[in-house]
Amino acid sequence: MSPRRQVSLVNAPRTRSTRSWRIVAPLAALGALAPGAVAWAVPPTAADFQIRYYTTDADGDRGRLMTQQDFQQLLGRARCECNQLIEAQITLTTSTAAGAFDPNRIRVFAGSNCGQGQLGNSTINVPCVLLDDQLPTFYTNGPSFKFPAIWLSSGVTGTTQNIADATPLNSCDGGQGEGGIWVCVENGMQTDCQPDEFIISGTQNNNFNQGQTGANGMPATGAIAFDYDEPLTIPAGLSASEGDGAIQVSWERVQTGDIQGFRVLCADADGNPVPGQGIDAPKVTDENQGTLYYTEGNLCPDGPFDDTPEGEDELPDLPGNPGGTDGGTDDGDSGDTGDRGTTGFGAWDDGDWDVQGDGAVYQGTSTGGSGSGTDSGTDSGTDSGTDTGSGTGTGTGTGTGTGTGTGTGDELPSDGIRSLDWTYVCSGHLSQGSNSVRIEGLENGEEYQFLLVAYDVFGNPLPLDEEIITAIPRETTDLWEQCEAQGDICGSGGFCNCTTDDAPGPMTWLAVIALLGLVRRRTR
Repeated sequence: MSPRRQVSLVNAPRTRSTRSWRIVAPLAALGALAPGAVAWAVPPTAADFQIRYYTTDADGDRGRLMTQQDFQQLLGRARCECNQLIEAQITLTTSTAAGAFDPNRIRVFAGSNCGQGQLGNSTINVPCVLLDDQLPTFYTNGPSFKFPAIWLSSGVTGTTQNIADATPLNSCDGGQGEGGIWVCVENGMQTDCQPDEFIISGTQNNNFNQGQTGANGMPATGAIAFDYDEPLTIPAGLSASEGDGAIQVSWERVQTGDIQGFRVLCADADGNPVPGQGIDAPKVTDENQGTLYYTEGNLCPDGPFDDTPEGEDELPDLPGNPGGTDGGTDDGDSGDTGDRGTTGFGAWDDGDWDVQGDGAVYQGTSTGGSGSGTDSGTDSGTDSGTDTGSGTGTGTGTGTGTGTGTGTGDELPSDGIRSLDWTYVCSGHLSQGSNSVRIEGLENGEEYQFLLVAYDVFGNPLPLDEEIITAIPRETTDLWEQCEAQGDICGSGGFCNCTTDDAPGPMTWLAVIALLGLVRRRTR
């Protein structure tokens, strides 16, 4: 009698992310065999999987295939704060019929060091978020998984790993590292994945050939790098030199550090963008070439991106796996904390975010109190009532009566240049070795503000907040205009005057030389 191999599925867990499935008898799953033939089911290996990563837009829809540059410098702090999604398509492909695989569960995680994380929830071993838990046949159809970038840098807190209910342990405030998709193939010995059951450890992808060196000089490991820290080194000595319709902004040269480049921002005396200056904000799906910086207010001014595209099926319907979709047509609106399926984030509501997209400060609504009596004389004071935000009111008048008043404040000026909005950008990308730039197109006699912003390769900005400088362009005159103003001391022909009559004497030429020195000093 041919030996039989028994595989137990009794203890296989079924989480909320687990789709409906049917247990198939091991021998039946092998398909029809030729008379006398003996076939054994085998577990899949890393070589049997293809993993491709894609960018997504503000709506969570697929953008483009991620490039090697994306892997090494896309995920800065702003993309984490904006809840930008990463899409990973995982396909189990082999020349052998899919039914020849062991019918043991395959679990997919996103994060860093997921193998050790399975050992326990502690400060050392933090479990990764679970994207799905399925049989091998499910992955042969190439399902896609979308998850926020935060899961690459954070494990879960609490006992729930399922992405529908999991809560990140860390925030986007800081941190560096790399992460990716981890695949665990159960061996049937224990109910949960163990470190030695992970066959893919976050570094496998089919986007590019691993081992290459990227534009930033970092080796391409195959994982997605992230960096939420601003540059460590900042330049000093910011100064401005006045010119005709222009200002020369200078600073001390930075020799070392993680600064990738600079940009200079400018504003008028009232803090408004300067006409003729400014640059269109970069798009969410643009490839970061190391020449841009990103902030939460600029990348997602309306708040964090939707976490689940409306009506999109993240996973295909499969035979024996009915309803293999994203769990509904949730549009990611705030307040919806229901079960959003494996691609939703029920425990991560928009309301958990404190975002002020436009950087503006708003004056609250002030409701005055009521009073009854005779007002004798002139009253001046602060309106007393219920305030939202900040707002005061003063009034002068005489009279007798009872009344109530309600007033809504206007929008106050924003922080202007400190918002780092791209409408304030007045220079192109300046390389790390730069130490000056000339800002042209300004009005003589008008005062302007200038701010220098440094940023790293991931686009994390570091503005020199304490060194906003002001300068006023001045009209300058050339040599012969100065000569004319001094009584035409240079003669009617200037240096081209070849006449001998009334030629300038030695004292006149000394005056011209002195005037040249004055013009030079003014130009500098």
